Amino acid sequence: MSSGGRTEDMTLFNVHFDDIQQTTITDDDGTIRTFSFEDSEMYSYFADNELLCIIFEEPSHDAPLASNTFKGFKRLVFSDEFINKYVRDVWNDTRDKVLNGTLQDVVQKTKDGKIVKLKNCVISSAPNFMKSSKNIIFFRGSGEDSSLKNKKECLNGIQMLSQYIWIKGTAIIDELDLSDIL
Repeated sequence: MSSGGRTEDMTLFNVHFDDIQQTTITDDDGTIRTFSFEDSEMYSYFADNELLCIIFEEPSHDAPLASNTFKGFKRLVFSDEFINKYVRDVWNDTRDKVLNGTLQDVVQKTKDGKIVKLKNCVISSAPNFMKSSKNIIFFRGSGEDSSLKNKKECLNGIQMLSQYIWIKGTAIIDELDLSDIL
């Protein structure tokens, strides 16, 4: 956006819950120890990967996409501070819910408190994983719709859509230094 904001959040990867549920790990020397955040796939993704971001500038909020101007590319490397604050928070929250049995299937409601029903009249629900309102790294399910036939993942007896880790678009902007291209 011309104001320096973001237009969309970004999906990063599909979560493998066997990793979240793992409690011990065997080191190369045969020592068994407690599985830690630094052993996790979530940590590895953020510590070992870089994102190549394509930067466009919108002339205004209501401008058509064709009027956006290409500004360049920026490489995003997540800092240790970012990983230890935001990524660790979502990993700890998820592990706590999964390992301590507090994961719940929550009925979805509109802002005014009405229960959300799907087109087929099924009540919409989702697991109580950390959402974007609580952290800039968050969970979001993905499927055709949230009907039971699309809930192919089962964790702690809760049927759910495949879960993905997302990052808020504002966090991408905050992590990138755009001063040299905008």
